[in-house]
Amino acid sequence: GRENLLGGLIIAGYCEIPEVTLYFNNKLFRGNRTTKICASDYDAFDSPNILPLANIGIEIEVSWGLIHRPTSISKFCMADKLDPHVGALRLFPGIPTSTLKSFFQPPIKGVVLETYGSGNGPDTRPDFLEVLKEASDRGVVIVNCTQCVKGIVVDHYATGKALLKCGVVAGGDMTTECVLTKLCYLLGKGFTSEEVREKIQKNLRGELTIKVKEKVFSFENSNFVQKVSQVLLAE
Repeated sequence: GRENLLGGLIIAGYCEIPEVTLYFNNKLFRGNRTTKICASDYDAFDSPNILPLANIGIEIEVSWGLIHRPTSISKFCMADKLDPHVGALRLFPGIPTSTLKSFFQPPIKGVVLETYGSGNGPDTRPDFLEVLKEASDRGVVIVNCTQCVKGIVVDHYATGKALLKCGVVAGGDMTTECVLTKLCYLLGKGFTSEEVREKIQKNLRGELTIKVKEKVFSFENSNFVQKVSQVLLAE
């Protein structure tokens, strides 16, 4: 209502946050991270996999470390060519093969596959995997997203690896709404299927958490022991 409008205007006027955002119930969310979680409560929106960018109470508290800032300045532009041939398919126990085949028929180009948990599907069903592989080989970009409100899709488990072998790419912690929009945008830019699969897994506007692999110390392929030995012998 009016409070949301006024709060949004206050933040827009006082804080330099160069993002597309949503303000609701004293919280400012990143737009491409936000989903509606309730039809009636005041806390109707949330960004489950990232904290709000700002909170309004007695003071405005901005999490400046979360703000996604451009690395270069360029002329403002909007993407006006979005490919509409995308869709979301939510898995359920016993989903018929005929339903899968019908959904992946042309002119579909991109699909958000909403799976269980951290990206699991019926990997013991050859008919299911065959449909996915046939569609992927035909150029359909299939992105694996979780049905859970919060969490991340990984391919560490056997089921996730089975989907990966069929050409399905992991959607990380992106929301279904985000992946649908991202597919529309990338396909509308004219990229090939392989290029879209690559770019869908890249963080373009703060919509995806990229985990940096931490370096763990190991004696393997290390000359540490040799150096210590040389120092001891020198003494």
